Amino acid sequence: MNATLDAWPIINVPSIQLVQGHEMGETEKYKPSDYAIGVVSVLSGGTVKTVKTIGKVVGTVEDIEKKAKNLEKAAKTTNFTKYPTGFDEVAKYVKEYKKLPDNYITKKQAKALGWERKEGNLHEVAPGKSMGGDIYRNDDGVLPSKAGRTWYEADINYISGYRGGDRILYSNDGLVYKTSDHYKTFTEIK
Repeated sequence: MNATLDAWPIINVPSIQLVQGHEMGETEKYKPSDYAIGVVSVLSGGTVKTVKTIGKVVGTVEDIEKKAKNLEKAAKTTNFTKYPTGFDEVAKYVKEYKKLPDNYITKKQAKALGWERKEGNLHEVAPGKSMGGDIYRNDDGVLPSKAGRTWYEADINYISGYRGGDRILYSNDGLVYKTSDHYKTFTEIK
């Protein structure tokens, strides 16, 4: 066996440690999860001790298995809802319910959670949320005006980082428009 281990000097020490079942110079035996860490160390060329140190930060195989089981259990007992995020989906929702889906928050709500426009951190402070519900002033008069009409805006297709140029603009009386170029052009969604 020593001849085989000597043939691979890169993995010599970690291999010996795995065979002996403990760190060289130490008497504490490995736990089952340490063997998994040891295999990783042998394959990666590191020492068992180095990988165990990393493992303390990341967690043992047993911890990871426990977390995975808890996540699986939560997934089975949670009623997941897919919120609309595309142009047609959000427009349909707004027309039907006269409001944005629950995954939308206003700029004021986002700021209260720690959102900073210059940092593009909405996905960090409000995971799964998109910006929407703020008044769009229609200062240039491109959208149809009418006494008593109020326009609102909502981001479309937002996932993370800085907000893109896709928006819908919807009115309090049922009109919905979209823009993909950050308010340069508008198309009505019927």
